[in-house]
Amino acid sequence: MDLSSFFPTIIGTVSNPNHATIEDDLVDHCLQIKNKITSGGYGWLSNCTYNTSNGKYDIIEDQKFEKLNNWIKEQLVSYCALLHLNTDIFVNTGSWFNIYQKYDFQENHDHPTSSISAVYILKNPVDGARIFFRSPINSMYYIKKQIKTPEMTNQISCNCVPGMLLIFPSYLIHCVEQHQSTTLRISLSYNFRNY
Repeated sequence: MDLSSFFPTIIGTVSNPNHATIEDDLVDHCLQIKNKITSGGYGWLSNCTYNTSNGKYDIIEDQKFEKLNNWIKEQLVSYCALLHLNTDIFVNTGSWFNIYQKYDFQENHDHPTSSISAVYILKNPVDGARIFFRSPINSMYYIKKQIKTPEMTNQISCNCVPGMLLIFPSYLIHCVEQHQSTTLRISLSYNFRNY
């Protein structure tokens, strides 16, 4: 029998080779912003997790993030080129950062009004919270599997190593598990439209 794979969901991962040179400075900058700007993100169950979403503070507009933002945009272009997607126009539809303290989490969500999303791990301890991606295939009619292959899994998790960038379609539902460490976890989130 011939088997064909249709409707794949491609998640890109890349490590920033210059992360060590920017981490401390950007972590300090995020903490300074947190002391000045109230948290965004309205209507979440996880309303204790500090973030600058909903237009509270757009990190694309911040010169302090410029070098990292440019590197992230380069990776987005590479991701799109590898998937034969339009790489000509990228419109920022929102960028922010999230600070997770012990017990903070982020429930399942997607990023509507965007095409491509990215998450950059600025700071996270070895035992820090992971990000989970859920299959976009409707699981209402669940089929029991003997083994889980990448093509047949319902959910994957990614260990969030500082300097790692994850790029994915904005429709992909994802969450961050409860952070169990007393060391802060800081991630940067980006949304773009490429049409």
